[in-house]
Amino acid sequence: MAIRLRQIEKSYTEIPELMQRAEEKNIILRKLKMWVSIAIAIFLVILGYYIFLGPISGYVILNANSITVKSTEYGVVEYIASGRLSKEVTRGDVLAKIRVLGGNAAAMDQELARLRLELIKAQINSDTMTSELSSARERMGMEGIRIELALKLAKDGLERGKINLTKASDIFESRKKDMEKAERLWNLEAISKTDYLTVQRMYSQAEADFKNSEVFLKSLQSELDSAEAAMKNFLEFGEKNMKDLEAGSESSKIYIAEVKKNIKTIESMKNGTGEILSEIKSPINGIIMRQFCRKGEFLSISQEIFTIYSPKTIKLLAYVKAKYKKDIRRGQKVKIRMGGKYIQSLVVNVRPELEQPPKEIISYGFLSKENFFLVVELDHSEVPPEMSPGETGKAFFK
Repeated sequence: MAIRLRQIEKSYTEIPELMQRAEEKNIILRKLKMWVSIAIAIFLVILGYYIFLGPISGYVILNANSITVKSTEYGVVEYIASGRLSKEVTRGDVLAKIRVLGGNAAAMDQELARLRLELIKAQINSDTMTSELSSARERMGMEGIRIELALKLAKDGLERGKINLTKASDIFESRKKDMEKAERLWNLEAISKTDYLTVQRMYSQAEADFKNSEVFLKSLQSELDSAEAAMKNFLEFGEKNMKDLEAGSESSKIYIAEVKKNIKTIESMKNGTGEILSEIKSPINGIIMRQFCRKGEFLSISQEIFTIYSPKTIKLLAYVKAKYKKDIRRGQKVKIRMGGKYIQSLVVNVRPELEQPPKEIISYGFLSKENFFLVVELDHSEVPPEMSPGETGKAFFK
């Protein structure tokens, strides 16, 4: 009994301690909730700032006019100016030397085999395009006849509808006058109820016929509009599709002629002896931007060797959402992140027309559903010389 009493006494002494612990836990939980709420509020404020009040941003690309230097001979690269990549060249500078083959039968036979295979593929492609063109012309003819017939029927239907509406209108006006006369006679008790109701029924029928004719005429006009839209669409897109097919067919024929010419050139070279060293020179003053081949590599005619751009034509363009047009002005400061570096710039010009961004910008990060954007020309004087045209980045307008 004494033990039981001591346990009860002990439990009474522990109650305040337990209550204190529970209160401390509640205080900690309340503080934790408060700090979480503050953190969420701060995050929402920062998010709202960047969405509604944050700096205007856009994507930038370094642009310049460039020329691709191509091989004018069949042969092996004896020398190439690899060390001048990203460096200035002057018009007339030797960029590559090609050892023209004139007796190397093995190399020329290999190239002949490749070209003959290419010719077979090109001829198959040309035949396929010719067949598609013929089928398209036949489909176009049948579709044109169908659309033209539908348009004619719609026009005829509309004319008939107008005639019917005129007739219904005349009948309705006549029945309206009859009704007015019948009402006067009815008020004078000079007409029987049967005759009055007959005139009233004829008037109601004429009114319904007139309204139905109006509705029907509107439906006929709608059909004509649809037929005219179909004809317009047919003429625009059908003809464009035909022109594209014709251009593709013509292009394939030109390519076949070029391959045949190259085959003939190599066959004539096989009869020659010795080797000629042909020099490829820079056509402009500029900077070498890209190299496509190496020393010892076999080149075909028109194969790309270098791309050279003119520094005088460099432009730094930013593509920005059209809604910011009123917020961007000349002289505005811009911070650009490009190639891992930050560049300071200024707005030089804002183009009046919206434009589609180039594929480099789209792949870089333009995920918007918009197709056309505001184009802002920026000062490029601070762009490092090692950055070449085609590089992309992001711009922040202050």
